[in-house]
This record gives sequence, C-alpha cells and structure tokens, in this order.
Amino acid sequence: MILTSNRPFNDWLTIFPDPVIANAIQDRLAHHSHHILIKGESYRKKISPKVIP
Repeated sequence: MILTSNRPFNDWLTIFPDPVIANAIQDRLAHHSHHILIKGESYRKKISPKVIP
C-alpha cells in the first residue's frame, strides 16, 4: 500500500476528533512501514506552464 499525505504525523492529532483513534491509525500505518519525507519546493510548480492572468 502507498499512502501519501501533505501533513506530518504530528498534525494528524488535530485532524481526527479523537486522539485515541488518531494514534491507533498512526500505529497501524507505521508498523513495518518505510517513511519517505520529501522536502523542498513542489516539482509540479517548476514544470507547470506559467498561467497568464
């Protein structure tokens, strides 16, 4: 399974109304997984054509 998010795990506690549920989801997703964190400017912004207003 591949899961992408624009929020770090720490922010998930503010997204889900119940912190117990948020922690349970994080625990099940993170167990035996590989985390890839990509930093920097969006590649799509670099390659997209300029929009003329």
